[in-house]
Amino acid sequence: MTDEFVSVWLKIRSMLDVGATVRNWGQSRGYTGGGFRIADVSNTFVAVTGGRIVTERRISKGEFRKIHAVWAEYRARTVMR
Repeated sequence: MTDEFVSVWLKIRSMLDVGATVRNWGQSRGYTGGGFRIADVSNTFVAVTGGRIVTERRISKGEFRKIHAVWAEYRARTVMR
């Protein structure tokens, strides 16, 4: 894990409040009208529920790291979802 990602992970965790709703968004479509709720935030995952998510889903720190690695390219539309 890079030092850059460590600081990004800390920022993500600090910005997410349990119970908050996050709007669905994609680079090509923008906000889609859907959303999900933050169920839990820990040092190793973020748990979400709601929308089309039937049971609570945990998104690992590792998954966030993978997204972070291609985020700039995704925003530049050189890497697709």
